[in-house]
Amino acid sequence: MAKQSTFTIAADAVHKPLCNAILSADYRPNHRLVEQELSTQLNVSRALRLEPR
Repeated sequence: MAKQSTFTIAADAVHKPLCNAILSADYRPNHRLVEQELSTQLNVSRALRLEPR
């Protein structure tokens, strides 16, 4: 089994809950998504970490 990178795991930790919140109408159309608020809600860092090549 291939080792999953930390970047991929972190992206999944944000992508799935964010999509679910949008699809369940937790965020209405034209609702501004603020990075700082999202990172706090999802308990993730705002720091950009590039995946090593």
